[in-house]
Amino acid sequence: MTTTQTSYLPDTTEAQLLFRLLGIAHAVTDRLDAALGELGLSPATLDLLTELSNAAEPLSVLELAARVHDGDSGLGRLVERLERDGLVRRTGNPATGWTVTVVITSLGKERQRTGAERVGAVQQQLAQAMAAVDSVALERALAALR
Repeated sequence: MTTTQTSYLPDTTEAQLLFRLLGIAHAVTDRLDAALGELGLSPATLDLLTELSNAAEPLSVLELAARVHDGDSGLGRLVERLERDGLVRRTGNPATGWTVTVVITSLGKERQRTGAERVGAVQQQLAQAMAAVDSVALERALAALR
């Protein structure tokens, strides 16, 4: 009688390490999502608000898409949602008369600051949890995985 292996990976230390790394990645993502979700944000919306907050002037949707590395259509929907939530405002560009620009509102700036603080707190928690780890060896191992 033969036994059938139910896993597609052998039961080895390497396979266990792979699943542990994936589990840790999910746990970190869950922490970030929870911290930002309380504000009605996601990592993508925080990135967008951060770009607008750091911009010296309103950005067109195309400029914003290039900065946050997002497709124009998906970004357009995100901007619409953020506008409904009062975090950004779309305006016409007076220089061209037709280009739509996006500007962050005061509420958007407040949420961006609070979101960045919460991400910083999660990063601090991770740094404390990893304080005893040899960071040079860890960085070398992670770089080898890229």
